[in-house]
Amino acid sequence: KKRLVSFWKNPFDNPPPNGEHLKDLRHRIGTAWNRMIEAHPGAHLLLVAHGGGIRMMLGAALGIDSAHLSRLVVPYAALSRLRVETLGGETMPRLRFHCGGLD
Repeated sequence: KKRLVSFWKNPFDNPPPNGEHLKDLRHRIGTAWNRMIEAHPGAHLLLVAHGGGIRMMLGAALGIDSAHLSRLVVPYAALSRLRVETLGGETMPRLRFHCGGLD
């Protein structure tokens, strides 16, 4: 139980045993997010992922500090919607809807 509490308080310094380190997951998800946005500008895309992946993607897209990602609640079957706008030649993701869970 202590390890779980430590993980939720600071997941980046307390990785799960035998699991992917969250720094690596954040990098992998952030890289995939950037590639997807570049490859499909203006497109409507549906992404399906587990809660950790969704949390990391939202963090990468919105510039949320890694230390605060565990504050994002992502329940089972949750829906989140991001809209990526272009302002002054740069992309700006905006959270339009989050946590529309079916629980």
